[in-house]
Parts: sequence; C-alpha cells; structure tokens
Amino acid sequence: PISTQGVSSAASDVYKRQTPSLAKRVFLEEEGKKYEEQVLKQKEDIKQESRQKREIAYRMNSSLKKKLKKIEQTSQTVSYTHLRAHETSLHLVCRLLLEKK
Repeated sequence: PISTQGVSSAASDVYKRQTPSLAKRVFLEEEGKKYEEQVLKQKEDIKQESRQKREIAYRMNSSLKKKLKKIEQTSQTVSYTHLRAHETSLHLVCRLLLEKK
C-alpha cells in the first residue's frame, strides 16, 4: 500500500505557499479600512468627550469664582465682641476648653 501521509504533507506545503486570492485580499483590505475607521471614530469620540468635560469644568470654575466674589462683596467683618454676644453655652464651653490648651 502507498502511504498517504507523504502526499497530504506535500499538498499542505503547496497550499501554504499559495498567495491569497484577489477576493480574499480585497476582503482583508476592506476589513482593515473598517477597523481603521472604527479606531479613528473612537479617538474622535474621546477627544469630543474630553472637550465637553473641559468646558463643563471651566463653566463650573467660572460660576464658583462669581459666587465667591459675590460673597466677598456682601460679607462684612464682625467684631470679636459681637461674636461673644451671640455665643451659645456650647460654644462657650468649646472656647474655654480650647483656650485652656
């Protein structure tokens, strides 16, 4: 009997040496392009999201600055005597304990 292992091995070698068909190459190129487009879209989405986050942070920061400025403009200094006049018994105990240290 003739051994088929040598024949199938030779056939396998021939198959491995064959270049991809034109249809297969076109398919692979199209898939590669689709993948590249997906990656580019994901990168653009990340950039857009980052821009949006920076804009929100800027608006929040501006809003906080405005609020702080308004507080600074409306706040008045209060004398120590005024604070002591409104001191509760709990505050008095805390103040005395702190002064004791």
